Amino acid sequence: MKDAVYSALRHLRHFPDRVLHPIRRRSARRALRSGGPINRFLFICDGNICRSPFAAEYHSHRLAAASHSDVAVESAGLFGPGRSSPPEAIQAARERGVDLTHHRSATVTAESLGPGTLGFVMDPRQARELSRRFPTVRMRVLVLGDLDPAPIDTRRIFDPILHPIEVFRGVYDRIQRCVDELVGPSQEA
Repeated sequence: MKDAVYSALRHLRHFPDRVLHPIRRRSARRALRSGGPINRFLFICDGNICRSPFAAEYHSHRLAAASHSDVAVESAGLFGPGRSSPPEAIQAARERGVDLTHHRSATVTAESLGPGTLGFVMDPRQARELSRRFPTVRMRVLVLGDLDPAPIDTRRIFDPILHPIEVFRGVYDRIQRCVDELVGPSQEA
């Protein structure tokens, strides 16, 4: 009974995200096409050890394959510089052709949010935190999960830290779907 109640409450809590996803997706795609030139993509998450480094490395790989290597791609976190990715992140990324073995976390700065930067956060809370920390910086920030072409439960991309590798795999699958929307269909299939 307790599990059924918890499941029902979780379902209700994320109902707005599921219903609004098509609208948010169209809005995010429209934002990508407007707003001026982009000279840097910045992927941001809390600790910059799992989600944002994978998104940045995968996006760099996709841009290079599409001959768009003139755009910088970076990642940063809201806290904790100098940390490496956990073994589960490294393994799940390796399975997708992404190498996180040498990654060290960096903290987002006002300089990294400069003109021409398009930022992607993993959670709407992170966008609010960026606005709070850097109120004078005017940069476009999108929730990466809003680009997901698949039906969603929540727009937030789950933080897999301290979870088994299967959770990392699921999170990285979702990040790949979202990043693929930035570049277009893969030519590797």
